[in-house]
Amino acid sequence: LSKWIQSNSYCRTIIKKILGMNALEAAFSKPQVSLLSKQIQIEQEEEEKEKQEDLLLSAYQLKERNERTIFVGNIPLETTSKEVKKLFKSFGKIETVRFRSVPTEESKMPKKGQVILKKFDTTFKDTKNGYIRFEKKEEAEKAIALNATSLGEKTIRVDMAESSQDKDVKNTLFVGNLPYKATEEQLLKFFAECGKISYVRIVRDKFTFVGKGIAYVKFDDKEGAQAGLELNGKTFGERELRIKKASTKNRLEKKEKQREKVREEKKTEKLQQKYDKLKRRQGKEEETRKLEAKLVALNSSRGINEDVEMRNMVKLPKDKRKKMFTQLINKKRSRIQDRMEAEFSKEYKPLQERRDKRREKKSSNLVQVKKSKGIKIKKVKIQLV
Repeated sequence: LSKWIQSNSYCRTIIKKILGMNALEAAFSKPQVSLLSKQIQIEQEEEEKEKQEDLLLSAYQLKERNERTIFVGNIPLETTSKEVKKLFKSFGKIETVRFRSVPTEESKMPKKGQVILKKFDTTFKDTKNGYIRFEKKEEAEKAIALNATSLGEKTIRVDMAESSQDKDVKNTLFVGNLPYKATEEQLLKFFAECGKISYVRIVRDKFTFVGKGIAYVKFDDKEGAQAGLELNGKTFGERELRIKKASTKNRLEKKEKQREKVREEKKTEKLQQKYDKLKRRQGKEEETRKLEAKLVALNSSRGINEDVEMRNMVKLPKDKRKKMFTQLINKKRSRIQDRMEAEFSKEYKPLQERRDKRREKKSSNLVQVKKSKGIKIKKVKIQLV
């Protein structure tokens, strides 16, 4: 009845006039929330049951279960689990259908509620992924035949959930410098003239679903892959694409090991260079120490004290070294003068004292003689020069 009232506009206007808008919202908002919460609770209970079952299963049983599941990519957002079951029903019995990586809006509402109400965010991605589990492994292997078929307006990608690492990558191409808002359908149209395409996979962020500018395109034949390589450098959404052959994980690991070896060699070379520099510096320091010791010995023999600034002067640049050198020369000159004065005072002081005493005696004798004769004498200061 609530759905019929919501669909019928005439009935809604009558209820607004009689009860008012607040009463109408209160009548129809609560049951929606209650139904939504019930659906979320049911899904949560199912997920908890599966988790508990997974804990009880052994490693062999988990592997066997994963071998019976298939991955379905590029599913339209509005498709339901019933539509997916109808498409894959002919291959065998389906146990579960789970949807993952659904782009939703940013809100306080839980993600499951947004998925139920179909509040999707299609700015960077307009598709979702799914996992289908069959009863038998053979049924899952047969379902891969639906790869590159249309579901709604999209071409789906079907593959085993546990794909082996050593895959045939001869006919796959690596596409770089893609726009962040690029989609799988746009790439399919771009490479359609080259040949039959088995799948297109765009690498995206797990949380924001923003494209990382990287994609992989797999062709059915080598001719298609070679034709795709010729499109290298062409524009796609105002960007020049970078297309080259894709490589397996083992090859990438080998390349990474080789790069690590090269990095280690470079590190060892740098360390060796640093070690050689340190050795040279140590040799220079030893030479400087020897020279300083010689200078100390020479200065000590001449009676000149060694200054700490002389040691630091060797490490300074040329501009500062000149200033320091002039300062040291002035200091040494002053020291030499002090030394000369000290030597002069040692040798000539006693002679000066003797002369001063003799002159004082002579002056005193003259004064006594003149006093005896009755001559007036003025006091005279005698200065020795």
